[in-house]
Amino acid sequence: MPTSDRRRRRDLEREMQRATDYDAWRAAADALDRLEGNDDWREDDEGTLIDAALLRTQIRELEARGEITDVDSAAALEATLTESLYCNLNEATAPLLYRQTHSGETKRVVGDWLDACVAALDRLRTAEVPGLSREVRRKRFARALDNLGQTALMLSGGGAWGLYHLGVVQALRMQGLLPSVISGSSMGAIVAAGVGVRTDEELDALYADPTVIHRMAVRLMGPRGMWEHRSLLSPEQLGEHVSTNVGAWTFAEAFARTGRVLNVSVSPTRARQKPRVLSHRTAPDVLVADATVASCAIPGLFPSVALRQRMPDGRVLPYVPTERWVDGSLRGDLPLRRIGRLHNVNHFVVSQANPFVLPFVTQHHQDLATRAARFAGSLLRAQSAAVLDETRRRVTSNRVRPLLDMAHALAAQHYGGDIDIHPRVPPTQFVRIMSNPSMEQLRAYILGGEQATWPHLAVIRDQTRITRALAGIVEGLG
Repeated sequence: MPTSDRRRRRDLEREMQRATDYDAWRAAADALDRLEGNDDWREDDEGTLIDAALLRTQIRELEARGEITDVDSAAALEATLTESLYCNLNEATAPLLYRQTHSGETKRVVGDWLDACVAALDRLRTAEVPGLSREVRRKRFARALDNLGQTALMLSGGGAWGLYHLGVVQALRMQGLLPSVISGSSMGAIVAAGVGVRTDEELDALYADPTVIHRMAVRLMGPRGMWEHRSLLSPEQLGEHVSTNVGAWTFAEAFARTGRVLNVSVSPTRARQKPRVLSHRTAPDVLVADATVASCAIPGLFPSVALRQRMPDGRVLPYVPTERWVDGSLRGDLPLRRIGRLHNVNHFVVSQANPFVLPFVTQHHQDLATRAARFAGSLLRAQSAAVLDETRRRVTSNRVRPLLDMAHALAAQHYGGDIDIHPRVPPTQFVRIMSNPSMEQLRAYILGGEQATWPHLAVIRDQTRITRALAGIVEGLG
């Protein structure tokens, strides 16, 4: 590469790193892709990762079906579309196909095929022929949507680093890609709850003026309070922080006003109990703020929490009075399986800011040495989980066993999804992981989360395009 091109490349990389909005970032990424010839790669149908010839053939078949004139032509188009999606959707939108370019875009043929599929759905939506009433079409589209499943956004724990999630949410929102199913653990639960209880208009106002966000979550207790609660940090301060940002809604009330499916992961304190996911389906009357505080209650830092529920007559009473609850990330940072069963989710976008995990994850466009080091770290974590599992099976001490169980749960959890978003954490942030952010730092967290999300927008857009089209059709026909 000539010296001038290398200089231009460095300039564009700096522009991407310093971009403060998606349009500026994307313009620099597109320019860098043109400089490196990635545009030619996108236009070239050749390659071993996808069957481009099959995609082109099915595009022609979908377009050849033309307008729907009767039930038979509708059935023929539906059969062609179903076969095409069944054969190609997972392969054509595989994340590996989106790693060639800086913009995150993939082969042009994939976009052409998705365009043809969405156009076919639209023709089926607007078909006005005998035997295809509005209700019949709605039921068919709803069944197809159920078969494909939903997408969920999973927000990990991470102390102050969890504030990066605010930027991830905003980046997805601005592109119309924010899933309606949102789950959070620990600090991720605070962000998830703040999003889950707010309407779109309220979120617009919050991001337009983030100074309204209450930022004081951490305060050391005095010696007496530490002895009484067996914890270092004030539960009252955390409660004030959460209630100010989340309000007094129950899970059912939050769902009714926003349509967002909020999930908060908590862990019971009793031994051999599994983590729980609280939502409008599993705990409709529980106060979201209580569940969120419980999900942040790291043993030793914050005391365990008793949950409350609002009864139909307005009284607030204890929820499961015999149980207390702690940090959801200890045993269920990303409760993928439970969320999948509860809400028919089979596609997970994960925003991962957990300090126990970030050292082991691999970022896009990293050098070989970094990838090798993180791969070795992942193997070490897996081996540690196996050793801890064997050790806890052999230890019978009631004092030691809970600690081994917790350590094993942290090491053995699955911390990734279909799409993983990891912020770039500068070294200065390591000393701030349990501190209250200044306004300047909060804005930096939000921007950092957005910047980490931008390279993934193309694959998220394509992987969710069919389900988003189906959801829009079902809503429009409902």
